[in-house]
Amino acid sequence: MPFYMRLTPITLMMKLLLYFLFLISLTAMAQETAINWDEATINNKLTLTISKRDLEAIYKKDYAITDPVPEFDTCGTEDEANVKMLYYKGVVFELDNNMLNFRRILFDKKNAGVFFTYKKSRFDETMTLDTFKKLFGNAEKIVDTFMHNLGKQITMSVPDSQNADDSWEFRFLNDKLKSVHYKFSCE
Repeated sequence: MPFYMRLTPITLMMKLLLYFLFLISLTAMAQETAINWDEATINNKLTLTISKRDLEAIYKKDYAITDPVPEFDTCGTEDEANVKMLYYKGVVFELDNNMLNFRRILFDKKNAGVFFTYKKSRFDETMTLDTFKKLFGNAEKIVDTFMHNLGKQITMSVPDSQNADDSWEFRFLNDKLKSVHYKFSCE
């Protein structure tokens, strides 16, 4: 008599249920391979593309607007002639025609309480390099590593899920997350 016929129906159901739960847990533990712009937020409130008016409805008008730094903030094209940069508590947005697009977030004591979220994962100054590697495993790659007077800085890159030419840069200082940058391709 085959093995499965010797099991009682309840035992068989329990074994099947455990097998099913095991398969679900494997998919839940799967590492991310890219970051989707539309699924990321700032403080679980702000989408990465938001109107200036909507930002002002959520937060008070405690921000600064400056000209961009060419080659750092923008690609320097004619299309970007009217672009400005909006700074709010460590978050930097590109401002163009009253629309804001995320550029970077900086984590420091002055901007405590500001964080980046993606699929229920919180990225802030408490995120360690090891935790980041567990989340993104094979997707991340080291872009840059160097030593300076504050310690060892490592920049990790994760692809954007919607645009292969763009990427996310996570910058760590002494194994703690210091900033997240969205890198648009200038090509």
